[in-house]
Amino acid sequence: MSSTPGTDPDLTRKERREQARAERKAIEESQKASAQRRRLMQLGGVVGVVVVIIAVIVVATSSGGAHKLKATQTGSSVPHAAEVQARFTGIPQKGAELGSSTAPVTLQEYADLQCPFCRQYTLSVFPSLVRKYVREGKLRMEFHNFDIIGPDSIKASKMAMAAGQQNLLWQYADLFYNNQQQENSGYVTDQFLTQIGSGVKGLNVNKALTERFSPTVEGKVNNDNQLARVYGSQYANLPVPGFNGTPSFLLYKTGTTPQLYSPTSLTEPAVFETAINKLLKG
Repeated sequence: MSSTPGTDPDLTRKERREQARAERKAIEESQKASAQRRRLMQLGGVVGVVVVIIAVIVVATSSGGAHKLKATQTGSSVPHAAEVQARFTGIPQKGAELGSSTAPVTLQEYADLQCPFCRQYTLSVFPSLVRKYVREGKLRMEFHNFDIIGPDSIKASKMAMAAGQQNLLWQYADLFYNNQQQENSGYVTDQFLTQIGSGVKGLNVNKALTERFSPTVEGKVNNDNQLARVYGSQYANLPVPGFNGTPSFLLYKTGTTPQLYSPTSLTEPAVFETAINKLLKG
């Protein structure tokens, strides 16, 4: 039969006092531990809320433009139309190629016009590369469609490729990214495509709308996607597989075998510039 703690008759008074002291200490330690657990749980709740907020911000900032084109915004009133026009003025362009054909380095981009990460690259890195390398005749670029997000991606790529028939693909793609909306939201309508086209100076929009369904344009879009799948298979077994998303890049000395380039950032021009400078010096 067990005795109540601290009242065992076989213990001396001193031993009972020591036992009671030990029990009080144990209770205090238990209370401290419980309070600490409560504080950690509260802190965890705060951290959880912060993580959720950060996640929401990331999604919000990477999922398309902050504005929606109004029906009245056409021509020069399309947001960023003037900025895009100025970026390409004086730079040679042919189809999907941008820059001098004799430039020593080539950068191929495989992209989906609905892709928010492609938008990040286009807004954060691309202008610097055009200014520092393409305009200076050091870099030529190629744009290839890699439609992986949804049906609207194909609509967008066909219109961009049709603009390429008029040697205005890069302006169209750039302006599209600057006005990109939420992916797969159905925003890529004929009206949206027409508005973007109207903001590209010199583009015959009606002609592009018709030619986007031509065998020539559809063939180029299909070829781009097939080429992207080929590279996807080629680089699938790397420690970090390449061409498993958009944007994907090939960077190499012009005239040599294209090489996979996997940038560590899509928002820092210096990351791309370091790789390009290395090829220019090599």
